[in-house]
Amino acid sequence: PSINWNGRAVTVTGSDEQVTVLDKAGTQIASTDLHAFDYIGRIQAAPVCGAPNGDRDLAVLVTLRATSNRSMLIVYGPTGAVVYQEHLERTGSGSGWAGTMYVGRRDGRDLLVVEHGAVSVWTCDGGG
Repeated sequence: PSINWNGRAVTVTGSDEQVTVLDKAGTQIASTDLHAFDYIGRIQAAPVCGAPNGDRDLAVLVTLRATSNRSMLIVYGPTGAVVYQEHLERTGSGSGWAGTMYVGRRDGRDLLVVEHGAVSVWTCDGGG
């Protein structure tokens, strides 16, 4: 399914080696090589952290091999450049458990919340 990111419909796809963000015409906007992490499972994406001009980053949570208990959080800036990336170790609920990601608001600003066994919260100013 596509999501709206900065005024365009985009789709986030995964293969065994990379995560790719494509526009409606199939043009690549962003990509991250993940060949070192076995294979890609579930992918979740959400716009987050609005800039003064209204553009937003795109947060992508990639569940890696279920038995590895690992995921990768990637945040792309409005131009498609990676602005943040973190390898997450999943905890709790067994080896096949996949986390969830959502965007919330507190004190008038976006928060990126990742439930990955433990709950992690990132603020738009880079705090975690």
